[in-house]
Amino acid sequence: MKKILSLSGFLLAIVAVTFATTFPEQIPYIGEFLTGSHGIALAVLAPWFVMNGTEKAFKTLSGDEYEALDDEQKSQYETALLKHNTEKEAAIKAELTKLQVDATANKDIIKQLKDQLDAMNKDIPAMLLALKAQGTELAKLKNSAAISKETFEKRMKAAFDEKASDITDLEKRQGQAIFSVEKASQTYGDITSGSDFAQMRPGVIDKPVRRTRIRQLFSTIPLSTEYYKYTEQTTVVRDAKGVALCTAVTSNTKETLTVVSKQTVVIKDMITFCRDFIADYPFMQSRIDKLIRDSMALEIDKQLLGVSTSVIKTDSILGVASEFSAANVSAPVTASIQAANFIDLIGAMDMQIDVLSEGEFMPDTVIVNRHDWFSHVESLKDKNDNYLSKDIVSTGGTIFIKGMLVVMTSICPSGSCIVFDSSKGEILDRMTVEVEISTTDGTDWQAGLAKIMAKERLNFIVPSNYANAFMKCTDIDVAIAAITKP
Repeated sequence: MKKILSLSGFLLAIVAVTFATTFPEQIPYIGEFLTGSHGIALAVLAPWFVMNGTEKAFKTLSGDEYEALDDEQKSQYETALLKHNTEKEAAIKAELTKLQVDATANKDIIKQLKDQLDAMNKDIPAMLLALKAQGTELAKLKNSAAISKETFEKRMKAAFDEKASDITDLEKRQGQAIFSVEKASQTYGDITSGSDFAQMRPGVIDKPVRRTRIRQLFSTIPLSTEYYKYTEQTTVVRDAKGVALCTAVTSNTKETLTVVSKQTVVIKDMITFCRDFIADYPFMQSRIDKLIRDSMALEIDKQLLGVSTSVIKTDSILGVASEFSAANVSAPVTASIQAANFIDLIGAMDMQIDVLSEGEFMPDTVIVNRHDWFSHVESLKDKNDNYLSKDIVSTGGTIFIKGMLVVMTSICPSGSCIVFDSSKGEILDRMTVEVEISTTDGTDWQAGLAKIMAKERLNFIVPSNYANAFMKCTDIDVAIAAITKP
């Protein structure tokens, strides 16, 4: 470790000026002395490029500060130091040259001044060598054997005591010198917490969030108004008959129509935050925005499926779907399947949708809980423990069963499933998610708070005539038992 004591060049300049004022005939001698081999910078350790008011000043670096520089910076510092000394020397020379007053010779004062300048001149290269040497010493300190704090302090004190006389002498001379402590060492124990200096991973590691899977299953109808209307056929009679030649026909063919009005539902979320917090941590603005958008998307998925707990809700898949019944009179499957399993149940639901729609609807999607899929399909085996998977196809991570897309999601109620034709449902979208920030709610402005609000207006539409395109089974085990042949 090294310590530097600085001598003020300003004091020496005052001595030179005073002498020249008293003894003007000695000015040439003083000038020759200062311009000769004895010239030195009076401000040896002046500041290195820091601002002092409106002027640039030079700052003397400590040993630790010097060691922190890279090789190029060290070279620049040494050059700047020598340049600064030269500039100070030139300034003093100029000042002495201007002195035009009478004085008598005093060689004793001249000699004293010369000795002081000689001593200071010798210190410049010594100081630069000491700064470089200190870097080596610091490296040794880092690699030294571990010592306790008490031992460290004792060695430091001993080293300072050893140099006490040198320091006292320097204070009397008001000069500068460098002394070294060679035996001190430092260990990890001298750092309060090494983790404070660890490499920091950027960003935030978020908790897992459920992927939204429902909304993208359906096409979207963009709206420009709050309400959406469509015309739907409520009754229809098709009564064409075959008749004898030249015979009139009596027909009851007719239909009735009705206009259905569907209103969009507003879904909102809001977060209150401190404006100063965002100012101090700008990255949190994007995180708050992402948080509220994720919250909106997750709630919309729940509402579309029909599992949201909100009081105001959109129409939903579960709300419109009919319940599977093995005893359905149009397509009964009660006790008709040997060793029935979940795959058979999905096939039976597919068949009933096709029959009830007279072939109009073509189921293409199955929504199921991930746990149910594993227990009823992925782990399904025959009596010889062979997996039964002939009806399952996986393409690029997308799973199909009997040609229908399998959508596994944790929000599907456990023990239930839904089979449907996704082309028969649509999303009414009045406004894509809109995010606004306000500081004028109540006393928010005074408190330095702000609110970010996300809003979306939409609904789910399945015309009544398409209701049979959606079928749900709310108890898989009971349904499998119902279709199993005794």
